[in-house]
Amino acid sequence: MNENEIVRILLSQRIRLSATIWAVVRDTHATEDLFQELVIRAMDERSRFACAEELAGWAKLAARHRAIDYVRVRDGRSRILEANVLELLAKQMESQPDELLDSRLDAIRECVSQMPAQTRKLVSMRYHEAMPGAEIAQKLDRTRDAVYQSLCRLHRALRKCVEEKLHRAGRFSEGSP
Repeated sequence: MNENEIVRILLSQRIRLSATIWAVVRDTHATEDLFQELVIRAMDERSRFACAEELAGWAKLAARHRAIDYVRVRDGRSRILEANVLELLAKQMESQPDELLDSRLDAIRECVSQMPAQTRKLVSMRYHEAMPGAEIAQKLDRTRDAVYQSLCRLHRALRKCVEEKLHRAGRFSEGSP
C-alpha cells in the first residue's frame, strides 16, 4: 500500500479510531495527537499491510494500545477503563453505520454550540481539557457537588437535544446509544 492509500483509509476511519483513543485518554488534544501518530506509524510500516482490511484491523488495535500506553506514562490523572468495557464500547461502535456516527457527532457539536457560554465552558473544561471535577470546582469557585450536578444536568440536556435532532433527521431509533 502506498502512503496516499493509507491516509485515505485511516481518514475514513477517523471517527471510530478517535473514539477508541478518546475512550481511554479522555483528552481531545491528546486524541488528535495520538491519531496523527497512528497515521505516521502506519505509513512507516506500510509494507506490512497487503490490503485495507489488514490496515483497518491493525489501526484499531494500535489505537487502543497506544492510548493505554499514553495514559500509563501520563501524570496519572485519568484511569483506564477495564479491558472488557473498552471491548464493549468497540463492539457497539462497530455495529453503528458510519453515517449514524457522523450524524451523532454533528448533532453533539450543534447542541453544544447552542448551549449558554457558561455551559460550553464547563464542557470544554471537562472534556477538552480533561479536568477532574474538583479542579473545575476550584477554578469556577463552586463546590464539587455543584459541578457534578451541573454536569449531570448538562448530560441530560445534551442527550435530549441530540435525540431530538437525530429524530427530526430520521436517524434515531429507540434503544440507540
